[in-house]
Amino acid sequence: EYTISVPKGSVIEFTYIGKDPSKVTVTESRTYDVTLYDNETMLDEVMVTGYSTISKAQSTGAFQKISGETLQLRRMDNLEDILEGNIVGYVDGKIRGVTTMRAVANPLVVIDGFPVENTSLNRIGETTENMPDLNPEDIESVTVLKDAAAASIYGARAANGVIVITTKKAQVGKPEVSFSSTFTVQKSSNYVKNLTNSADIVAIERAWAAQYPDLLAGGASAAKVAGDLRLGSELSMGVNTLLDMYTGEMSMDEGNARLNSLATLGYQYYDQAQKYGKRNPFHQQYNLRVAQSSDRNSFNASATFWKHNYEDVNHGDHSLGLNVTDMMKITDWLTLDLGAYLKYGRENLQNYDLLNPGFSFLPYN
Repeated sequence: EYTISVPKGSVIEFTYIGKDPSKVTVTESRTYDVTLYDNETMLDEVMVTGYSTISKAQSTGAFQKISGETLQLRRMDNLEDILEGNIVGYVDGKIRGVTTMRAVANPLVVIDGFPVENTSLNRIGETTENMPDLNPEDIESVTVLKDAAAASIYGARAANGVIVITTKKAQVGKPEVSFSSTFTVQKSSNYVKNLTNSADIVAIERAWAAQYPDLLAGGASAAKVAGDLRLGSELSMGVNTLLDMYTGEMSMDEGNARLNSLATLGYQYYDQAQKYGKRNPFHQQYNLRVAQSSDRNSFNASATFWKHNYEDVNHGDHSLGLNVTDMMKITDWLTLDLGAYLKYGRENLQNYDLLNPGFSFLPYN
């Protein structure tokens, strides 16, 4: 028994290994009894461990698999995004957390039985392990080996976990041609609900001025306070208005009118940053795959084009990935696998943040 808080009308799904999932729609009731029934098909789900293929019921280690159906529902443009949220314990590119102080902590990636490394070297000699470039549309399934049992297959390199990827293969018969596209639109974030607005800032500035008796006295004492405050400082429009009011450079009526005008501007800075510097993120993905297979040869070629318009108006990228594989059965005991993956892309980066510009700003600016 446990308790969770969800809005009325939500759908809660209960799952367990080897059981049929069950969904419950939240109504006025506060207590739900849920029964999960056995599903023998799920017990026979195939797990690829690297050197063999076994059912989940026969596996003795800690495995987790992402099926092809899940990959179709979550169309991502890189392997890391696919694993994030689908694999329990996968955080920041690591499966088993911190396993070493200085050595490589990334999991080993195995694609169709071959370990694949993607290591980059910077100018000072530091190496960085990255996920290998792979067209997500070419992935048939992903199996993650989490525990020490993987070391019996891949040795010490498996200490950080192993990601076993099986790619799609052509079926014997007619040529296969498939095309798909995905468009994703998100609403840009403009959160101001708990931020201080212009009216609150003007009220704070008025209260701040009221704490300076010398400023309120006017004349020479007010001029001295104003001079000290303005020396080497960039003051806000509200504070400058208050100083002008008490030093006599501006009448009280004119100053109060300006402060009242500033107080009506709400979240002007954030609104203008949203209007001129932000946009709704828009992502496009196009996938084309051609494959054909015979008794002695299996050919697969795919191309994927990505284009991303991110929230910042000057931040975007596009890339093209090409993948070609060819498997030839030379004799009954010898098979030759050939493959190449090429990816080209360009990215425009915005090196400034309107909401963190490096200088002080207030909502009425």
